[in-house]
Amino acid sequence: MKWQRSSRQRDLPTSSREIGNGGRQERAGLLGSAEGHGTLSPLRVAQGSGSTLQEREARRTLSRAAELQPQGLWLGRVGAVLLAAVLSCACATHRLEQVKEHYLRGIELVDRMDRAAAAAEFKLAQSEAAKLSGHPQAWLIKGEAEVELGLFEEARRSFARARESGIGIDAGWEQAAHLLGMAAVYEEMEMDSVAAALCETALEKAKKAGPDLFEVAAARWVDLTLGQLSGEDESKTRTKILDGLDKKVRSMVGDTPTSGTLRYLLSQVELHLEHYEEGWNQAVMARELGLRSEEILRDNDESLIFSYRQLKEKGQFEYDERQAAWAARWGWPAPAQAPWMDEKEPAP
Repeated sequence: MKWQRSSRQRDLPTSSREIGNGGRQERAGLLGSAEGHGTLSPLRVAQGSGSTLQEREARRTLSRAAELQPQGLWLGRVGAVLLAAVLSCACATHRLEQVKEHYLRGIELVDRMDRAAAAAEFKLAQSEAAKLSGHPQAWLIKGEAEVELGLFEEARRSFARARESGIGIDAGWEQAAHLLGMAAVYEEMEMDSVAAALCETALEKAKKAGPDLFEVAAARWVDLTLGQLSGEDESKTRTKILDGLDKKVRSMVGDTPTSGTLRYLLSQVELHLEHYEEGWNQAVMARELGLRSEEILRDNDESLIFSYRQLKEKGQFEYDERQAAWAARWGWPAPAQAPWMDEKEPAP
């Protein structure tokens, strides 16, 4: 075999001082000649007969061959393990990309206000990510999908696993999700003031989390806080609550001016303060920037039309032209009529 010949050549002395002319003849005999002279039998070497240079070199060659054979097998095993690891990593990466695609497709469908189809994509992202439990990023995407589905306690566990896996996210992710989950429980118990306080705390925790979690916390907090005003009279308490909301939501809009959801929330606060001009402006920008669901879009349209009518009653007729221009841009049949108004109410 070729590798035996190479090993033999490496082990043989090559200096003429060591072997002389006779040594070179012995080396030629060991490698074999055209007539076949000088070839040693491995059996003879194994039996230990003789102690010539040829026999010593043959023993050395056989010993080297024995060493090489297990080494080759060991290298083969290592190669197989490495190949399996590479293939497994490539497979996991491909599956992670599929999880990302489901989640991003869900976000896109939310932007298109197709909430049912979006929920289906988020559920796929959640289930597929669960199969990649060893991948930190899979836990993060799973948690974000669960936030979109309103599964806050599951999201908390997913964010905790992502952080423990070393992905480098802030603890605010899991804390905000946990608080939102608790708020949902208190809301079901009709303890809205407690739920609102929990959402406000979640909002602070979510500042270092993703924008989706932050917007969900903000929407729940504003909605629950405004809901408590229905039983309040025109007192200093009501004004204090609304002024506090206005200041905080306006600050959030200043930090994230491209968020349609935050502008929608600001518009709601302005309408409760009877600041109809500012409410109308914020509702227009919210519609232009995009909203999270069909339900929010319709509520925003109603707020916009209500503000427009209030402004007209106050004699601000310049809003006739402004409202007509935006209605034409959005394809409304009339300035105070959105296309969906003749349809059934969307499912929550």
